[in-house]
Amino acid sequence: MTQVIYEELLIIQSKAQTKRQILKELTKLMTDKGVITDTESFLDDVYQREAEGATGIGQGIAIPHGKSPSVRQTVIAAATLADPIPWETLDDRPVEIVILFAVQEGDKNKGHLQLLQKIAVLLARERFIKELKKAASIEELYILLTQND
Repeated sequence: MTQVIYEELLIIQSKAQTKRQILKELTKLMTDKGVITDTESFLDDVYQREAEGATGIGQGIAIPHGKSPSVRQTVIAAATLADPIPWETLDDRPVEIVILFAVQEGDKNKGHLQLLQKIAVLLARERFIKELKKAASIEELYILLTQND
């Protein structure tokens, strides 16, 4: 996981109030790090995927993702939110944590599925979700995401 998650791509207590704001905030981090070349094109791909079905998996977690030619390196950006925001979720509850996958075109089959599987295994653990929600620093969030696999 340390090959796809960087501390520079993590946010604690984001002030975002909408799905659009948090997706834009996380995408900007990726653009600033140089792993995305075209912010708007990538966001278009994320919204296309959002239109296909809910990425809010329940328990306050959303895992939006975009496969895009704008992605130079497959990475994950994540944020905890200061206040829950509305999102289309499987349990109809708002989201407190957003884990955004940016998937390189050439990596869209194998790598993408392996990443989703690793995150899904972690998110199946109730204790892990509680720890994510309590993360008080970027370093703590980073350790949770990278040292649990």
